[in-house]
Amino acid sequence: GIRQHNNEYLIGGELYDYSNGESDFYLFKIDSDTNTVWHKRINHPNDDHIRSIAFTDYGEIILAGRSTLGCQDIMKFDNQGNSIWSTCYSQTSQTDIIEIKNTDLGFIALSIENNHTTVWKINDNGESVWNRNIVLPYSGLRARTVTQINSGEYIVAGEYINDNQIYIAKISSNGESQLLTKYYNYQNSNISSYPSN
Repeated sequence: GIRQHNNEYLIGGELYDYSNGESDFYLFKIDSDTNTVWHKRINHPNDDHIRSIAFTDYGEIILAGRSTLGCQDIMKFDNQGNSIWSTCYSQTSQTDIIEIKNTDLGFIALSIENNHTTVWKINDNGESVWNRNIVLPYSGLRARTVTQINSGEYIVAGEYINDNQIYIAKISSNGESQLLTKYYNYQNSNISSYPSN
């Protein structure tokens, strides 16, 4: 992915090491003239896959990814690429953090596991504040993105695999309740609402 902050651009990806068959996180920062500001390889003793990167309001960097050992890594760096903290949230090999974004008083992350979607609120120190599983009337969903709206609540959007529907779920600002779920059928433009728990 590529993210922009103050006329600088951060590129996140993976570097594969053919000598051991594993990949590492890689961050590369350039200015608006494509000059290198800095680059950093994050070497863990396992196979790492970057999933999402984001800037804070102060230009710090948040990286989310996973390893083949099942660790869901969230890392914070200063604007020079120096590590501030690193946290592993799960040892379940099926869990995958697919997106992280800067929000009020921390970050919001979206993870999936076997078609189940979880929204995570994380504070500025990398500590989990709350997590909320999205409740749906049937299985087979694939979450795609999460964002915070003006009210402080969160919107998650995704789709149903092998179906013609997308879904939108609304989560309260404290994660205690799922406020709304709607389904949109893009073949006949119908929207259906279901009660949420």
